[in-house]
Amino acid sequence: MEAGVLSKDAGNLLRQMAGYRNRLVHFYHEISQQELYLLCTEKLSDVDSVCDGILQWLRDHPEKMDKGI
Repeated sequence: MEAGVLSKDAGNLLRQMAGYRNRLVHFYHEISQQELYLLCTEKLSDVDSVCDGILQWLRDHPEKMDKGI
């Protein structure tokens, strides 16, 4: 069985980010400016972690890349 693209930790971060995205879209009126500011200033490293995981997987599995892109 092949491991996933992301580590378990990065997958959990992505799941949390998706949940927060849903909150931003559907409950935007409940989100304060302070909360949004803190998210943007303190949680951007989470986005970097997920992106790094995806990029590492792509480097490790070039055979799975679509050559037509």
